[in-house]
Amino acid sequence: MTILTNINLDSPAEKRVGESFNKSNHMKTRKINENKYYNLSGIQVVIKKAKYANNGTLALLLFDDVDEYYADITVNLGDSLQSDRTAYLDENNLPGIGKWLERKGLAQPMNHERLSGFFSYPLYRINV
Repeated sequence: MTILTNINLDSPAEKRVGESFNKSNHMKTRKINENKYYNLSGIQVVIKKAKYANNGTLALLLFDDVDEYYADITVNLGDSLQSDRTAYLDENNLPGIGKWLERKGLAQPMNHERLSGFFSYPLYRINV
């Protein structure tokens, strides 16, 4: 499952500093820290912020060092606990992503999980 189809659609506009537009996925993202790349299992990645179209809550995405989409960090469960500062992390497809974000000082666990399908997703406060 990918969140890319659930992200706010913005009309293509001129590229602004810190933003990129991915035409194939019709989404606009913003780098959290313009030149901050992180090593994730030997791959240099940058974290980008977006919003889910149906509820405006925080979506975090990973892109590689050539600005190609790599993975979704968050999942949209349509929960009232999701906000612009809290998100459910996709530990199903990115095992250990919560602990990785904690070590980087980018997230804190909120000791709450939500079951969706056969997997339970942890809720985190995002510090970016």
